[in-house]
Amino acid sequence: MIILMVLGFFMVLSGIISEEFLAVRQTEVLVHKFYLKQQAYHEAVSALKFLTLYLKEDDPSYDTLNDRWAYPLELPIPEGEIRVQVEDEERYLNLNLVRTEAGFKVVKRLFQEIRVTSLSPELLRVWVGGSGFWDRTYPPKKAPLDSLEELLFLGMSREDFYGKVEGFTFYPGLSTLTTVWSNGRVNLNTAPAEVIMALSPRIDRTLAEKLVEYRRTHPFKKIEDTILIEGFNFEILHDLRPWATVKSENFRVTIEVRVGEVEGELKAIVQRRGSGFKVVYWRFS
Repeated sequence: MIILMVLGFFMVLSGIISEEFLAVRQTEVLVHKFYLKQQAYHEAVSALKFLTLYLKEDDPSYDTLNDRWAYPLELPIPEGEIRVQVEDEERYLNLNLVRTEAGFKVVKRLFQEIRVTSLSPELLRVWVGGSGFWDRTYPPKKAPLDSLEELLFLGMSREDFYGKVEGFTFYPGLSTLTTVWSNGRVNLNTAPAEVIMALSPRIDRTLAEKLVEYRRTHPFKKIEDTILIEGFNFEILHDLRPWATVKSENFRVTIEVRVGEVEGELKAIVQRRGSGFKVVYWRFS
């Protein structure tokens, strides 16, 4: 009987010790992952600082998709790697232009070109503080868009936001063609054809694709260079002047970091003014 009691005592004690060991081990794993996450964060911040120095070496007079910053960058680090992707925000159309009458026409052309039907540019104009009729139960924001996700809040379908296929034609979504971070002008050296078409009612897809093809080997150093493309004329140049540029000021940076089994991502908007750089937004997750 005593032997059974002793064995039972040791079994209970063994179970308690095992539970304590597992608890300690789980704590060690959590602490280790937290340490790796902190390391990933600091690696991402260091990469962002390095990138601003990297961008300073670029010629700011005009920007193209052939510039060094436009290519993905991979950096090896101890026990992991860093991947950096940079996109200029001026390749996209800033939807906050919709507030003015002239800007509304540009945004409306883009909506029509990519067949956006779930949200009207008229409603968007009222949301950001422009004129028009508001038919929702909640009041309009009456302030510029802070993020593109506000379009989903306003009722835009995910197909119109991310892209869709109708028949045999693919229409890109607004999330891949628009921004809220640019200076309001579109870089003709980096913009996709759909955005270029929105800048003038005289630019159809054929002319837009001619421009995209031409700039591959002949980047624009000034807006007037577009006249050198067959089919472009001074009327189109007149349409482009208020909206177009050949250089970019705002850059969207995505930094993916892997340290051991832990991954992190830093997203930032870097603003370039002259030779200076400023991080105007960043988030690490």
